[in-house]
Amino acid sequence: MNTSRSVTNLGRICLAIAAVACASTSAKATTLPVTTEQRLENVELKKAIMGALLYLDDTQIRQRHGLHDPRVDACSGDGCLPLVPGTGQALPLPLPFTHNRKGEWANFIHIFPDALSPHNKENESLIQIQDSNLFMTATISYPLYLFDESSLQHDRQTVTDMRKQAEDTIRTYQHGSAFTFWPKLAGSTSDAGRVGPVNIPMAAGNLQNVFPSGRKAAANAHYHEWSTDLFNPEINPYGADALANIPNDADDTALAAVALELAAAFDGSERPTQEFSDELLRWRDVQRTREDGRDSWKGSNSGGILTWLKDESVPREDRFKTPESGVIPLGVNNVDCVVNANALLALGIQGYGDSPAVNQITELMQKATEQRSWPECGLYYPQRMIFPYSLTRAYRDGNVRTAAMQQAMQRLLFDLLREQRDLASQNPSHRGAFPGGADPTYDLSTGLGLASLLNIGEAVAAAAGMTDEYQRAINDAVSYLLTRQQAVHIYFGNTFNRANDYFLFPTPLDRARKWDSGVFFSASNWKLAQWRSDAYTAAIVLEALAKYALAYDQSEKSFKDGLRLRVTSYGRNADAAVKNLVFDGAN
Repeated sequence: MNTSRSVTNLGRICLAIAAVACASTSAKATTLPVTTEQRLENVELKKAIMGALLYLDDTQIRQRHGLHDPRVDACSGDGCLPLVPGTGQALPLPLPFTHNRKGEWANFIHIFPDALSPHNKENESLIQIQDSNLFMTATISYPLYLFDESSLQHDRQTVTDMRKQAEDTIRTYQHGSAFTFWPKLAGSTSDAGRVGPVNIPMAAGNLQNVFPSGRKAAANAHYHEWSTDLFNPEINPYGADALANIPNDADDTALAAVALELAAAFDGSERPTQEFSDELLRWRDVQRTREDGRDSWKGSNSGGILTWLKDESVPREDRFKTPESGVIPLGVNNVDCVVNANALLALGIQGYGDSPAVNQITELMQKATEQRSWPECGLYYPQRMIFPYSLTRAYRDGNVRTAAMQQAMQRLLFDLLREQRDLASQNPSHRGAFPGGADPTYDLSTGLGLASLLNIGEAVAAAAGMTDEYQRAINDAVSYLLTRQQAVHIYFGNTFNRANDYFLFPTPLDRARKWDSGVFFSASNWKLAQWRSDAYTAAIVLEALAKYALAYDQSEKSFKDGLRLRVTSYGRNADAAVKNLVFDGAN
């Protein structure tokens, strides 16, 4: 959407953000809560919030007069020119051109990160392939709803513009009453349509040589059988396309439902029906016969939501017969604790928070916390802090407040405080940070950990007699993230300045903020492929710092109830936040 904005020659204008405790857009002036006002006196906090917003606007993939760089420019059709090897960016393999989709943010699949890492501390693979998926777009757009632009003129609502472009992309991933991770594509080894990664051609090379089969297959009989059938044309006439042609899944369906609900609540979009939640609840871990042991933490008949929204009990000869409905990887479904936490968020936002099904799922989540099954119970999430973040978000923003969830929050509070304390004792230079587990970096994990603490709230800490340690942990995490912010130049003159479409470069003073990318997602085999994104980390840090500014820890409300930062104007230089970023009353 093209909008316009006036700026000074230096690219600076004032910005004022005020916290409001309700969604009203009344013209009556309000004042900031005392804690919010005190916290926003921190100049570095102001720089980080404005800088993260600038970074996300600057790097959202759009069709604009740009650099023909697939990290920021829309590259459909013929694609963008490949990036240069050795730059720390995506290696141009296996395609000579890179494709992406408008409205998303760049993220990269790191292939065999352990084996192909040049022994750097971040464990980044030498082979990085840019990816397009719903997960990235939905999760990055989430914290943007913490900002209320209703007092701005329509053509100056830049954050709203970002959200709407993301919403348009999210809707393209819908398949029937659910959503899938990858976009729809034409078949490459057959005429059948499929979904899959846009920059990895299934027909390239002989995939059978790199896929486990015969004696190389996993010991589990299900895997051996499935991998053998995959390359048997009598059973699978569609060839290698089936390898990545995954079905609709609960994780992306939940995250899409949340994004569309927020778009309806705050941006006037059409409200989604409850078909998405109904579809989630159709696929439960009840009376199943095809268990493979990877999710043994749950027990049997757990009632948890299954990852893949497709029947796993079809006969062997029929598994590959309906490519339009996807193929369950390795032929066996599973229960992932992070997927279930995300599903709880969607179910809560769509009005199922007090249903018997939700109560049973929260009891399963309590079991995961009591047994300390995480992070291993997140089969697709090697990031250590993603489970606490996802479950506390369902509790706070999804308003899922069952007795089981209350107990889970207290246990997670103890665990989070211990995780942070233990890391500081091992490495004092990382005081305030949270460990990432399989992710050797700390920026993303600390953003997730801080958001988790804020979501839990001070009331839980007070009930446990840990108020002082709780507040100290929050302050230390904020300090760590503020010291880790990196000043970066912005790419485009129209970043937070849509009127500048025909001026390619911004002024030298225009600076944004970013943090180290970190690992947030993986294949079910964590060592096979891992996903990273600077934009995702910036979004998580933005969410944590905005919630801190809103004093989330001292309130029971969520931004869904109207606890948002109200914007009256913006600035284009995060470095000038002390002067141009003003937080006062709201109209």
